[in-house]
Amino acid sequence: MIALGAIMLWGVPTAARADGMAACVDAAESAQRFTRAAKLVEARGQLLTCIDAACPAAVRDDCTKWLAALDPRIPSIVVRAREGTTELRDVRVAVDGKPLLDRLDGTSKPINPGDHEVVATLADGRTMTQRFLVAESEQSQTLRLDFPLSRPKATTAPPMAPKNTGPGLAPWVLVGVGGAALVGFGVLETLAQVRYADLKNGCGVAPPGATAGTCNPDDVSSVRGMFIGSLVLLGAGVVAAGSGAAWLAFGKRSSARVDVSATSTGAFLVYSGSLR
Repeated sequence: MIALGAIMLWGVPTAARADGMAACVDAAESAQRFTRAAKLVEARGQLLTCIDAACPAAVRDDCTKWLAALDPRIPSIVVRAREGTTELRDVRVAVDGKPLLDRLDGTSKPINPGDHEVVATLADGRTMTQRFLVAESEQSQTLRLDFPLSRPKATTAPPMAPKNTGPGLAPWVLVGVGGAALVGFGVLETLAQVRYADLKNGCGVAPPGATAGTCNPDDVSSVRGMFIGSLVLLGAGVVAAGSGAAWLAFGKRSSARVDVSATSTGAFLVYSGSLR
């Protein structure tokens, strides 16, 4: 049991050392592959692994030399963005589909040499895509992104309240027309009454032995027409003057319609109107 425990205690660190050595060798080999592929940033990450103190001295020495030779070759960029003449800071930047910066701070970032695609996104969602070429060994190359000026949002003016211009001249015209019609009614009605009285007291009196007067039918028809005309003027005057007065009182548009139907015994007036 003591011997078995000793083997187990000896075997654990031996296996761990073997795994660590393999990781160091793999990192060194990966660094060489990345370097040949011009992926210098990835190569540097692997070299930082194989220079660890836990790695064998021979591997560590090689990786240290390779890292010293590689560092001057890795280029870097400084991303700057403007909108017109305004320097922007709240900009997210991705290079070749991978996030590079959450906000512009003026610091340089290492990047592999070669052709790249950068996508910059502003806080308002506007984006800009630009391709650029990075030369090996050039440090702090400025990548300038010039955003066009944003157009101000169109504002819709509130609807203007309709002007209260008042009823205007029309209702006064209606009142005037109505007044004139009523005056005409008074005149025509008076004349008709006078003519009617003349006929009644004259030819309207039946002579002795007769049952009816001797008035000329044309004279009787003329008087009847005067009465009908006076009624038409009365109706038109009432409607016109009433509509005009209502229009002035309420300050809104009004509409009125008068239909006159004359018969042999009189006239019919039909009034229809509304205020809107």
